[in-house]
Amino acid sequence: MVSATSFTVPCNNCFFLFIGNVCTTYVTVAAVQKRKSMTVSVEVKKTQHRYVIGPKGSGLTEILAATGVSVEIPPSDNVSETITLRGDPEKLGPALTMVYAKVC
Repeated sequence: MVSATSFTVPCNNCFFLFIGNVCTTYVTVAAVQKRKSMTVSVEVKKTQHRYVIGPKGSGLTEILAATGVSVEIPPSDNVSETITLRGDPEKLGPALTMVYAKVC
């Protein structure tokens, strides 16, 4: 039976995860950032959600690219008006500003 090994090595603001098979010569290395993530939920009228989404999702893509914050919008068949933003606490303010700029 072949066993697999994995272990982590801490470093500054991240850690490396080593995964490999003890009988092989290769090791897969992945650096995973340790980030503090926060969530902010805001109420936006359902009729305004389309302006946040934008044509073909371009509004959501723009916010994600500019801030690194993901914007979650409930499906159109859901009655919820809550839009959820997830990401770095320092980037939530600018992302929220971008959301409100699209609906005003």
